[in-house]
Amino acid sequence: MLSRSAPTWFVALSLVAALSGGCAYSRPEAVEVPKDAPAAPPFELPDQQRAAVSLAQLRATGPVVLVFYRGDWCPYCRAQLDRIQARLGELQATDARVVAITVDTPDQSLALAKKRGYQFPILQDEAGRIGSQYGVWDKEAELHLPATFIVDREGKIRLRYVGEGKRDRVTVDQVLAVLKDVRT
Repeated sequence: MLSRSAPTWFVALSLVAALSGGCAYSRPEAVEVPKDAPAAPPFELPDQQRAAVSLAQLRATGPVVLVFYRGDWCPYCRAQLDRIQARLGELQATDARVVAITVDTPDQSLALAKKRGYQFPILQDEAGRIGSQYGVWDKEAELHLPATFIVDREGKIRLRYVGEGKRDRVTVDQVLAVLKDVRT
């Protein structure tokens, strides 16, 4: 028989699982490290402050981690961005710049970044033009598939991970492993 505190315990455990990544999964075999390293489509998008940010500008100092996500309403997206923020120091120690890309408006992205303490830019791809160029735009749903790319300083794609569903996300450890190879 469950005590009256069981629902509170269950909610707390569910929250811990969600924040630790327990609600998401990753397919190690889906981590693509292209051998021919194709060129990444260039872009310039506004960030949450409405300042223009280009891929060329981002990769000037090192590799770039591009994280396409569905929207601020998606709990799996927020959990992934939370995990990235929690390990942002490790990612930046590889000289990488992290940016998230969404269909949300700048105001939505600014509110999300402030509320959750994100210290990386969130770029707006409201029409899905850049998502289409990267092959991660779901035209029917009008949002990005969850996807992560690493673009090196020369503008070549060094990692491509596209989720099969809303829960399928690359892990920070998988990203760090590729970033270590990119640096050498």
